[in-house]
Amino acid sequence: MTGDDQGRRATGGFTLVEVLLAVAIFAVIAAAGAGVLAVAVDGRGQMADLADDLDRLNKARALMKSDFAQIARRPVRDAMGNRQPFVFYGNDQSGADQPLLILTRHGWDNPDALLPRGGLQWVDYRLQDGVLIRRACLYPDRVPETPCFDQPLLLGIESLSLRFRVGDQWLDRYELRSGGNAAIAGGNLVMLPRALEIITKSQSLGSLRQLFLLPGGP
Repeated sequence: MTGDDQGRRATGGFTLVEVLLAVAIFAVIAAAGAGVLAVAVDGRGQMADLADDLDRLNKARALMKSDFAQIARRPVRDAMGNRQPFVFYGNDQSGADQPLLILTRHGWDNPDALLPRGGLQWVDYRLQDGVLIRRACLYPDRVPETPCFDQPLLLGIESLSLRFRVGDQWLDRYELRSGGNAAIAGGNLVMLPRALEIITKSQSLGSLRQLFLLPGGP
């Protein structure tokens, strides 16, 4: 190759093969970078969702702990005027709108008695379409017109079960009737539960077991 040929090659730019090779390398690097960025963004989104789920769990647990620690031993009447146990626990999920857990609680603030109600509140927990809902009514003795408010606590619940520690055994169902510190559970006279166990299963948090101490138990 003469000097004139080398000069023409130096001033003629890249060959087609070189350009295509450079474009191919750039495309591979760009694709790899986009993949890494997509994984990072997706991971960040998953972490944000998990943080939201954990925050929601902590708030729900704090509210449930407050409810269970302030159970009131007071008989109530339902919307039809029938006398009900002052606290009832169960696992009846036969109906879509059937409560899993019912209680009457103390500690509902009414500063200076500004509202026409006392300090007791009807509360129940129910599972609807994978959402654990806390329903609270303004008065423990309800009528059809009694205002009630639903508060979603946990989302994406696939299954939920309750158990009650009574003596040295766990019961799947527990009912406490008015009239002292005794209860009727499974047809036998037993003591108050020592604890409540709630087991939930969800896609975001997996299987979760929570224990709550109950007042009045040994």
